Amino acid sequence: MKTIIEKVIHLQNIELFSEVPSEQLSYIALISHITEYEKGDVLFREGENSDSLHVLFSGSIEMQKNGESKFAVEENRTVGALGFFDQKPRIFTALCKEKCIVLEIDSNAFFDLLEEKIHITRYLLKFFIGKLRLVYDDIELSDESRLLPL
Repeated sequence: MKTIIEKVIHLQNIELFSEVPSEQLSYIALISHITEYEKGDVLFREGENSDSLHVLFSGSIEMQKNGESKFAVEENRTVGALGFFDQKPRIFTALCKEKCIVLEIDSNAFFDLLEEKIHITRYLLKFFIGKLRLVYDDIELSDESRLLPL
């Protein structure tokens, strides 16, 4: 799973990137690298800088806060997306529950890529707006004070 094509195929299965055309995904694949982690390895710790996005291709990751297990991340999911996009410190520790194969995308390289390949941004915005719409769909009309002024 080290070729650009293999990375693109896997990225197509990730919700965040599922609408991004293969050609554009190939640019993301070029700036990424595969890392294998063993059971018990830590991808990142709570409070650390959010300098990369992790895409879990295989395995399972336990997300902990203050040493307490909060939830698990399974295959074909992103890990650390919030900090990656808002550049704030990590809010969880990510611990491998078993051997994991992870695609890692450096944030500086990614944001440099977005400046060059602006089309990728369109698909990411579409994804985030779709998620925001889900939040709005769940808000009662009587609770309009919680709505963002859109």
